[in-house]
Amino acid sequence: MPVIPRAGSERLDLAGLTIVVTRPRAQGEITTRLLRSHGAEVVQFPVLDIFALPNSMISNSFTPDRIACMNAIIFVSANAARFGMPLIRAWGGLAAQTKVFAIGQATTQALIAEGVNAVLSPADGNDSEALLAMAQLQNVAGQHIVLVRGISESGGRSLLADTLGASGAQLWPLECYQRRPVTASAAEKFELSSRLQKRAAHGILVLSVETLDSLVENIAPMPLNRSVALLVSHQRIAAAAKAYGFERIEVVPVGDDALPMALHRLKAALLAIQAY
Repeated sequence: MPVIPRAGSERLDLAGLTIVVTRPRAQGEITTRLLRSHGAEVVQFPVLDIFALPNSMISNSFTPDRIACMNAIIFVSANAARFGMPLIRAWGGLAAQTKVFAIGQATTQALIAEGVNAVLSPADGNDSEALLAMAQLQNVAGQHIVLVRGISESGGRSLLADTLGASGAQLWPLECYQRRPVTASAAEKFELSSRLQKRAAHGILVLSVETLDSLVENIAPMPLNRSVALLVSHQRIAAAAKAYGFERIEVVPVGDDALPMALHRLKAALLAIQAY
């Protein structure tokens, strides 16, 4: 999850850029404030909703007494940190010996916000492959590992379970939230349609394959200009976007202050879309 720049962070010149943010509304507000603080114009077009699962559903896949004896706990997203840590605290908190892993910097920041300071995460990369390459996860046979995740994770999130399980780890899924597609309002669709037709939007931020699917469903009736840049957080999303026919795709980092830095680097190319 992008965060508002820290005190003393450099203000980048994103003036002239218009970015469409498709994140769930509450998270989209955070990204919107971040980008606007650097001068960009933002159009919010939320196409997913994220909500906590009721305790009755969580207990079907996980029992609280397992937390105290875990060797490691892996948070697969910032949402996993936000929804999972309150549950873990209610169950007695993390044991001293339990290693805490985050899939990337956005998840690390979310865990720190939840009061977890000793977080292990990849030095490079923000995906399952980078996490699995960490030295601390190379010899996991016989270890008990919790995967904190949502019930609709796809792609690389299953790679974590498959790889760790094949290495001999005993995995305990803690599924605590769910993502579901939402239909944008008529006003939101009209504004986005107008901007796309006029080439007045320079990039659409898409942070999951599920987001992409819902975006396409929402804009299917529109005369979409598929040359507008999709700003995606992983090659897996880029591949799905290509399959949908999008022509201009940029893979960008989204943790900490990395997103505005990436947009600053891409500014000239994104503005050139108007004349494409």
